[in-house]
Amino acid sequence: RMLKENLITKKQFNIVIKKPLTLKPIKNTEKNQNIIVSIEAEIKDILKNNKAVNESIFVYSTIDEKIQKQACIEFCKVIEDLKTKVPNANGSAIVIDISTGEIKAIVNGLNLTTSPICRTKNSYWQASSIIKPLICYYAFINGDLPNTIYSDTPIEQELLEGYIKEWNPKNYIRKFSGDMSIERALLESNNIVPIRVLIKYGLEGFIDLLNKTNCFVKKKHYMSIALGCVESNTYSIATYIAMFANGGRWNKPYIIKKIKNSDGNIILKEIQESKQILQKNKTEEVKSILTRIGIRISKKLNIENPKDGVIAKTGTSNDARSCWFACADDRYAVAVYVGADSYDKMSDQHVTSFRYAAKIGMNVLNKI
Repeated sequence: RMLKENLITKKQFNIVIKKPLTLKPIKNTEKNQNIIVSIEAEIKDILKNNKAVNESIFVYSTIDEKIQKQACIEFCKVIEDLKTKVPNANGSAIVIDISTGEIKAIVNGLNLTTSPICRTKNSYWQASSIIKPLICYYAFINGDLPNTIYSDTPIEQELLEGYIKEWNPKNYIRKFSGDMSIERALLESNNIVPIRVLIKYGLEGFIDLLNKTNCFVKKKHYMSIALGCVESNTYSIATYIAMFANGGRWNKPYIIKKIKNSDGNIILKEIQESKQILQKNKTEEVKSILTRIGIRISKKLNIENPKDGVIAKTGTSNDARSCWFACADDRYAVAVYVGADSYDKMSDQHVTSFRYAAKIGMNVLNKI
């Protein structure tokens, strides 16, 4: 075949054909298994309606071997440590190119040989505080400025009529701070201010914005969405944070560049999907705040020689059942999920997004 396609000369062919053929099995490493699980999931989706494909195929992926290796190293190191406290803990991580959507690294969890789950794409979890940058953006497009003041005090029940009954939301620190700017609210991941933003400017408008991002599972009109009571997966969270790093532009993530059949014919070639979702100027205002969060997290994690301009956001659901971290620089976006497949609470073991998910994400981004 190689001779026929002029990939080798006749002389090279004659030399090689006389030598015995030695086959070396590919090591079934954690790194390889993560890629295999992801590509198999993609191929099933791509070819499920293509009954004509019943032959051998050759798949060309977007994976960068060095980035994949680094992502696996950082993920395994942190999750193995977490398993000493939470034995059934697992998670997923992904690295994408923010300008194209190409997936450069993908981690679907530990022990994939016994449990080959494509967690990055097929597992959905509560988004929690990861959603707050979008609420901040929603406030900005409706006229708020970073220094617009909101009241961090208990929500008056009459304001929630028509949305939810007998709800008394609190902050993570179980305290209220009085008046604060929306900028400070995002920096501190305050819970009350996002609710007041949706009360002020309307839940319906935010739901429309949420659906336009293509990053969250569509939900009914519940005010608890202000606290991230909406589901997403690691694919989508990486795409979501990438929008804030990329001037509000959405790029569909993909891992397969093209597929060829045994005759060398291309039977599928990825067509990049890209569109402007968020207003660039308002996205930049949110990005500025997220950059300050990135600096804070880098310092707390003692990241050596941290990159400049990294944006970041954590998200921890009630009882730490799902822990998210997303970060990005001017080239790559990283999203990390940490939790148990059985959705067990991990708060009793003092698990937070910062302690585990952020450690994975920041280390990956700063080493690639």
